[in-house]
Amino acid sequence: MLATTEYHKVPLTISSRCQKFQFNKLSIEDNYKKLKEISENENITITDDALYEIAKLSDGGMRDSINYLDQIRSFKNNNIDINDVFEVCGNVSSDDIFNLLSNIKNQNAIGISSYLEEIDSKGKSYAKFLEDVLFFLKELILLKNDISYKNIKINVDLLRSASELFSSDDLFFISDKLDMLMEKLRYSSRQSILVVTNFLLIMNRFNDKNENNSQNNKEVKLNFKESIKNDDVNQSSDNLQLTVDEENDKSDINEDNYYLINKEIIINNALSTASKKLKTDLQSKFDKISDYLLVKKYKAVASLLVDCKIAVASDEYIVFNTALDSIIDNIYSKTDNLNDLIKKIFGKNFYFAFISDDVWNKYKDDYVKFIKNGGTYSVKKLIDMSNTTEDNEISKSDSFVDKLVDIVGNDVIEFK
Repeated sequence: MLATTEYHKVPLTISSRCQKFQFNKLSIEDNYKKLKEISENENITITDDALYEIAKLSDGGMRDSINYLDQIRSFKNNNIDINDVFEVCGNVSSDDIFNLLSNIKNQNAIGISSYLEEIDSKGKSYAKFLEDVLFFLKELILLKNDISYKNIKINVDLLRSASELFSSDDLFFISDKLDMLMEKLRYSSRQSILVVTNFLLIMNRFNDKNENNSQNNKEVKLNFKESIKNDDVNQSSDNLQLTVDEENDKSDINEDNYYLINKEIIINNALSTASKKLKTDLQSKFDKISDYLLVKKYKAVASLLVDCKIAVASDEYIVFNTALDSIIDNIYSKTDNLNDLIKKIFGKNFYFAFISDDVWNKYKDDYVKFIKNGGTYSVKKLIDMSNTTEDNEISKSDSFVDKLVDIVGNDVIEFK
């Protein structure tokens, strides 16, 4: 009789001569029932929630469940409750996870860091801790999406309270970030720093979200004429969400708009003067961006930049790419601190642009094809927006539109 969890590694000459039986994982409910039976036969006094926690920990393996039960019994002898399971097995309670999520929502950085440092000081595994949190989030997502309660393995009342903290999108975001964190932990020699900074990063995401919701967005309305096809407009103008509304206060032409207007030119100039060696040098400096997550002045910006990487760089220009569109939506509202932080990291100022991974891949493909066909990139002059006057609101808007007309052409947009 052969037993393996890696059947594909058994040579064909052996497997072809065997009868094969596939053993599936036990459900948590079946595992619990078997543990209950063993406990009664062995005269072990243990609470139902403790048995259930052991069944959950074993991940479908009855052997592991029995080992956990035997280990806890040796430690406690009798009258075992769920806290004994947490203490012996190193996992964390649902109440603790709920409190952690509450601290994230309430921007309690001290509460978050203190709890995570406590896990480290008790010698608990961060990997096991993250598994517990992800399991809780999975159950929370099931509840949030009205999945039948019979599939939910955690106290439903506690989950209802937790479900009021976050939207489904928020829960998916947190789960995704923690899943990536688990992968990073495998290669990190400073796990405690990595875990604390990533949880603070998640917390800052919700801080930025609250700030954005409280702001009144001033818009400038630019409508593309219906007679012009989308293909006739530069692809990236889809990213240009700029508006003018004459009935409301006119938006200032500030540094945010400056970078949005010059985005295409910055990307062009970065590609024109790109240096692979310089990109490598700058990326090594940029990899230390997480150091600024605990600096009050920069933490909001750093929490956005930590999910970015350098796509292309030159002496004056940097293009960052990111998988998260929300980064691009938020980053241009923080250009003052962003400029300051970039200068602090790299030792000098740069013109910068932010694009999604998909957009960057398109730029890269077009660049390669263009160069292979004998084309050459040339540096373009950035649009200067400093000539607008502060005492003439309408002239500001007109000048703003004039500059956009220069970019995309008079036949493409109309001013309302």
